[in-house]
Amino acid sequence: MILVRGPYKISILLYRFGTNVSLAATSASNVTVTLNMQLPPPHNEIHTIFTNVYHTKDYKYIQEVVKYSTFYSKKLFATSGEVSVDYV
Repeated sequence: MILVRGPYKISILLYRFGTNVSLAATSASNVTVTLNMQLPPPHNEIHTIFTNVYHTKDYKYIQEVVKYSTFYSKKLFATSGEVSVDYV
């Protein structure tokens, strides 16, 4: 119970913050991770990071994808790459 006397104003802010993480591993050499995070007001935005990494057992071939996106402001940034190595 809050007891207030006089000309005071009390503001109570309730924040909602949420996260979600998904991990999919079809094998030890192919892993996908998706992270979602919702920020509280006044920055009410949902951020998503998606990553996928694939490699051969001997690491001679590696492929990666990383994406960052926002839900309301519709921002999207991505990078991808691959490396292939031949030992002589």
